Amino acid sequence: MNKQIKKFLPTLIGLSLVLASFSSPAANASVRSKTTKPISTAYAFKGKTLAGVSFSGKELAGKPAVIWFWAPWCSICRGEAPDLVALANTFKGKVRIIGVPGLASVNDMKQFVKDTRTSNIVHVADSDGAIWQHFQIPAQPAFIFVTSKGTISRQIGALSKSDLFAITKQLLKKA
Repeated sequence: MNKQIKKFLPTLIGLSLVLASFSSPAANASVRSKTTKPISTAYAFKGKTLAGVSFSGKELAGKPAVIWFWAPWCSICRGEAPDLVALANTFKGKVRIIGVPGLASVNDMKQFVKDTRTSNIVHVADSDGAIWQHFQIPAQPAFIFVTSKGTISRQIGALSKSDLFAITKQLLKKA
């Protein structure tokens, strides 16, 4: 193999992987990542709900939670919205379901909630991307699953309704 090609091969491979991850929603949907963080980090975020009420991640402490990262223009997010509504209704009082919209205006976020009928979920607007950055969310849709002890796992990409419910049931078993 040519010396110049060998020299740049690791860089080319890395660049190819990065570009492939942005090539299509389907490519992003297949990315699966698990991350564990200490309890203090899982709850270390703040914001305002779409209703304008202050929200602190500390409100999630002691109960399992599902944090759903979405964007108003994301067709995959629109498609999974009914599953999140069903999840919130099924696990009401047992698991907190929080939406974290980003990458758009608050008005667009509110319109998404109205269109998708996801008002049974608390949505914390992340207009500046601070919450997405805190949880290292590179794309939507994505999920953070938090156990009652504050351990998190990160899921990048869409989930089927059955996978979403199965993972949420596991959160209850870890409580």
